[in-house]
Amino acid sequence: MSGSYVQFYCHVIFSTKNREPLIHSDFQDELYCYITGIIKNQDSFVYTINGMPDHIHILCALPKIITLPKFIQTIKMNSTKWVHENYKNHAHFSWQKGYGAFSVSASKKAQVIAYIDNQQKHHQNKSFQDELIEFLNAYDIEFDSKYIWK
Repeated sequence: MSGSYVQFYCHVIFSTKNREPLIHSDFQDELYCYITGIIKNQDSFVYTINGMPDHIHILCALPKIITLPKFIQTIKMNSTKWVHENYKNHAHFSWQKGYGAFSVSASKKAQVIAYIDNQQKHHQNKSFQDELIEFLNAYDIEFDSKYIWK
Protein backbone atom coordinates (compact mmCIF):
# COMPACT_ATOMS: atom_id res chain seq x y z
CA MET A 1 0.00 0.00 0.00
CA SER A 2 1.49 3.36 -0.96
CA GLY A 3 -0.20 5.46 1.75
CA SER A 4 -1.27 5.27 5.36
CA TYR A 5 -4.98 5.39 5.98
CA VAL A 6 -6.02 5.75 9.60
CA GLN A 7 -9.31 6.50 11.32
CA PHE A 8 -9.12 5.86 15.03
CA TYR A 9 -11.95 7.37 17.05
CA CYS A 10 -10.98 7.72 20.68
CA HIS A 11 -13.04 8.64 23.73
CA VAL A 12 -10.60 10.35 26.09
CA ILE A 13 -11.44 11.00 29.73
CA PHE A 14 -9.32 12.69 32.36
CA SER A 15 -9.94 14.44 35.62
CA THR A 16 -8.75 17.48 37.45
CA LYS A 17 -6.15 17.07 40.17
CA ASN A 18 -7.65 15.01 43.01
CA ARG A 19 -10.98 15.21 41.16
CA GLU A 20 -11.57 18.65 42.64
CA PRO A 21 -14.18 20.85 40.90
CA LEU A 22 -11.56 23.04 39.18
CA ILE A 23 -13.26 23.55 35.81
CA HIS A 24 -15.25 26.67 36.63
CA SER A 25 -18.09 28.06 34.58
CA ASP A 26 -16.23 31.36 34.10
CA PHE A 27 -13.73 29.66 31.78
CA GLN A 28 -15.18 26.24 30.89
CA ASP A 29 -16.36 27.09 27.36
CA GLU A 30 -13.12 28.88 26.52
CA LEU A 31 -11.12 25.96 27.93
CA TYR A 32 -12.99 23.53 25.69
CA CYS A 33 -12.33 25.77 22.68
CA TYR A 34 -8.65 26.02 23.59
CA ILE A 35 -8.36 22.25 24.00
CA THR A 36 -10.05 21.83 20.61
CA GLY A 37 -7.34 24.07 19.13
CA ILE A 38 -4.58 22.04 20.82
CA ILE A 39 -6.02 18.88 19.32
CA LYS A 40 -6.38 20.42 15.85
CA ASN A 41 -2.75 21.56 16.03
CA GLN A 42 -1.79 17.90 16.48
CA ASP A 43 -3.48 16.95 13.17
CA SER A 44 -6.51 15.57 14.93
CA PHE A 45 -10.20 16.40 14.94
CA VAL A 46 -12.62 16.92 17.84
CA TYR A 47 -16.12 15.55 17.35
CA THR A 48 -17.30 16.75 20.74
CA ILE A 49 -15.95 17.88 24.08
CA ASN A 50 -17.79 18.30 27.36
CA GLY A 51 -17.47 17.51 31.00
CA MET A 52 -18.15 18.39 34.57
CA PRO A 53 -16.25 20.56 37.07
CA ASP A 54 -14.02 17.59 37.95
CA HIS A 55 -13.42 15.85 34.61
CA ILE A 56 -13.58 16.11 30.84
CA HIS A 57 -14.65 13.86 27.95
CA ILE A 58 -13.39 14.25 24.39
CA LEU A 59 -14.29 12.26 21.30
CA CYS A 60 -11.60 12.81 18.72
CA ALA A 61 -9.80 11.15 15.87
CA LEU A 62 -6.30 10.31 17.01
CA PRO A 63 -3.47 11.55 14.83
CA LYS A 64 -1.53 8.89 12.97
CA ILE A 65 1.96 10.18 13.80
CA ILE A 66 1.74 10.99 17.53
CA THR A 67 1.54 8.45 20.34
CA LEU A 68 -1.47 8.54 22.62
CA PRO A 69 0.54 9.46 25.75
CA LYS A 70 2.25 12.35 23.93
CA PHE A 71 -1.09 13.50 22.49
CA ILE A 72 -2.73 13.66 25.93
CA GLN A 73 0.35 15.14 27.60
CA THR A 74 0.28 17.99 25.08
CA ILE A 75 -3.41 18.64 25.76
CA LYS A 76 -2.97 18.68 29.54
CA MET A 77 0.25 20.68 29.60
CA ASN A 78 -0.90 23.39 27.21
CA SER A 79 -4.39 23.73 28.65
CA THR A 80 -3.04 24.04 32.20
CA LYS A 81 -0.61 26.71 31.06
CA TRP A 82 -3.45 28.54 29.29
CA VAL A 83 -5.65 28.55 32.43
CA HIS A 84 -2.75 29.83 34.56
CA GLU A 85 -1.93 32.61 32.09
CA ASN A 86 -5.51 33.72 31.44
CA TYR A 87 -7.22 33.10 34.78
CA LYS A 88 -4.80 34.13 37.51
CA ASN A 89 -7.44 33.44 40.18
CA HIS A 90 -7.30 29.75 39.14
CA ALA A 91 -3.56 29.28 39.64
CA HIS A 92 -4.23 25.98 41.46
CA PHE A 93 -5.81 24.44 38.33
CA SER A 94 -4.19 21.22 37.11
CA TRP A 95 -5.08 17.84 35.68
CA GLN A 96 -4.72 14.46 37.36
CA LYS A 97 -1.74 12.43 36.16
CA GLY A 98 -3.63 9.59 34.46
CA TYR A 99 -6.32 9.28 31.81
CA GLY A 100 -8.69 6.87 30.16
CA ALA A 101 -8.71 6.36 26.40
CA PHE A 102 -11.23 4.05 24.77
CA SER A 103 -11.56 3.08 21.13
CA VAL A 104 -14.90 3.79 19.48
CA SER A 105 -16.19 2.05 16.38
CA ALA A 106 -17.58 4.17 13.55
CA SER A 107 -21.00 2.63 14.14
CA LYS A 108 -21.02 3.91 17.76
CA LYS A 109 -19.69 7.42 17.08
CA ALA A 110 -23.10 9.14 17.23
CA GLN A 111 -23.95 7.30 20.45
CA VAL A 112 -20.70 8.41 22.11
CA ILE A 113 -21.23 12.00 20.95
CA ALA A 114 -24.69 11.97 22.58
CA TYR A 115 -23.23 10.47 25.76
CA ILE A 116 -20.56 13.17 26.00
CA ASP A 117 -22.95 15.98 25.13
CA ASN A 118 -25.29 14.89 27.94
CA GLN A 119 -22.74 14.82 30.76
CA GLN A 120 -24.65 17.20 33.03
CA LYS A 121 -27.79 15.07 32.91
CA HIS A 122 -25.84 11.84 33.17
CA HIS A 123 -24.01 12.95 36.32
CA GLN A 124 -27.17 13.81 38.19
CA ASN A 125 -27.26 10.14 39.18
CA LYS A 126 -23.67 8.92 38.83
CA SER A 127 -20.30 10.04 40.15
CA PHE A 128 -17.22 10.35 37.98
CA GLN A 129 -15.64 7.49 39.91
CA ASP A 130 -18.58 5.17 39.17
CA GLU A 131 -18.59 6.27 35.54
CA LEU A 132 -14.90 5.51 35.04
CA ILE A 133 -15.16 2.11 36.71
CA GLU A 134 -18.03 1.27 34.35
CA PHE A 135 -15.82 2.15 31.38
CA LEU A 136 -12.93 0.08 32.70
CA ASN A 137 -15.21 -2.91 33.22
CA ALA A 138 -16.92 -2.50 29.83
CA TYR A 139 -13.54 -2.48 28.08
CA ASP A 140 -12.15 -5.37 30.17
CA ILE A 141 -9.37 -3.22 31.60
CA GLU A 142 -7.86 -4.63 34.77
CA PHE A 143 -7.36 -2.23 37.66
CA ASP A 144 -6.71 -2.32 41.37
CA SER A 145 -9.33 -0.29 43.20
CA LYS A 146 -6.78 0.50 45.94
CA TYR A 147 -4.68 2.52 43.50
CA ILE A 148 -7.04 3.84 40.85
CA TRP A 149 -7.65 7.18 42.61
CA LYS A 150 -4.12 7.84 43.92
